[in-house]
Amino acid sequence: MRLQSRDTAANWPLASALVFAAGDVVISMAGQIIALTLAGESAAAPSVSTLALGALIGAMALIIVLILWGRRRYGAHWLDVLRAGPSGLNLFPYVLIGLGTAWAIDLGGRVLQINTQAVPTVLVALTGPVNLAWVVAALVAVILLPVADTLIFQGIIYPVLSRDLPNNLLAIGGTTVLYAVASLALGIDPWFSLVQPLLMALILTAIRAYTGTLRPVLAARVLFGVFFIFSALLLKV
Repeated sequence: MRLQSRDTAANWPLASALVFAAGDVVISMAGQIIALTLAGESAAAPSVSTLALGALIGAMALIIVLILWGRRRYGAHWLDVLRAGPSGLNLFPYVLIGLGTAWAIDLGGRVLQINTQAVPTVLVALTGPVNLAWVVAALVAVILLPVADTLIFQGIIYPVLSRDLPNNLLAIGGTTVLYAVASLALGIDPWFSLVQPLLMALILTAIRAYTGTLRPVLAARVLFGVFFIFSALLLKV
């Protein structure tokens, strides 16, 4: 079974992976704090534009840290080390998986009446008029967060857990839980702080285990961001 195939190529320590998991939370929080400081707003009542700016700062900072770490440790081929290089796989099925599972998760939450928001709190600008804050939130949802999340959790954390744990299903589960914990530390709404991230990470990490590469994971993750935009736009219809 391909999901049971362990990834033994990771040559960075478990400590590095855990530092990135913690760094995801710390840097994302720092982005929000910087945005609040620049806007002169209170954390208790941030504007939608400030939330979008904070998400932008945090995501960009994470990507910069990832690039610096990767290039310093592995040089110009660091993306290949993380299995993010060209894979030759047809990405279209994974685009469909991403969009289909995003819709299914959202539908399940609405049927169970536990999903009360169209988008995560930091992307709430997507539910408003199409202005600069909307564009920033869309950029974060579709490009920056998918890249940062995929590189950290499926690119760095999953391979280490797959190498070190006795069963690859434990590695998939461990990566999923770490992502959910990171989301819980950053969020307010219980659906987008725990339930939706948990289910999304499970699907994405399973794709990484099945394909052995990151590009299908990123393709599916991008479609979750696209679905957020669709959901927000439907509120305006």
